[in-house]
Amino acid sequence: EIFVESEVGIGTRFKIYFPCVEKAEETAETPISSNSNPTSGTETILIVEDEQMVRELTKSILEEEGYQIITAENGEAAFEICQKMNGKIDLVITDVVMPQMSGVEFFRKVKEIYPRLPVLFTSGYSEDNDFLHDSNAPNVDFLGKPFVLETLLAKVREVLDQSRK
Repeated sequence: EIFVESEVGIGTRFKIYFPCVEKAEETAETPISSNSNPTSGTETILIVEDEQMVRELTKSILEEEGYQIITAENGEAAFEICQKMNGKIDLVITDVVMPQMSGVEFFRKVKEIYPRLPVLFTSGYSEDNDFLHDSNAPNVDFLGKPFVLETLLAKVREVLDQSRK
């Protein structure tokens, strides 16, 4: 699928979505046990994303790896979920640019009650990660969009593992 958004004076944004295809392992002779995957896990992850297709795709990818997923379509809904979960969220993946409450505003608000909660920001705009350089907050990372399945899984595992140190 290809989506095109264009605004006069702002610019044009193309989003291209390709179907997921699993490549058959040609040289695998030894079966790999299901728990040997370094990108899988059982942690609870909150995905905050205003674009439904991106939110659902990310959810599906992470659920297939064993993660428990909760979703929210904006920062306000995500903050309410964080309050209800009472610290039982292991990682937040949030888009930077969203209506109502941006990912950065959500981050600042949730860090007041859960200062050690790891956050992985995502954005299709490279300038959106500038605030990370100004922030000395621990357990914060960035993943640019679009991302591939392997990159998402590796980054999620990396942020979760770093937060435990």
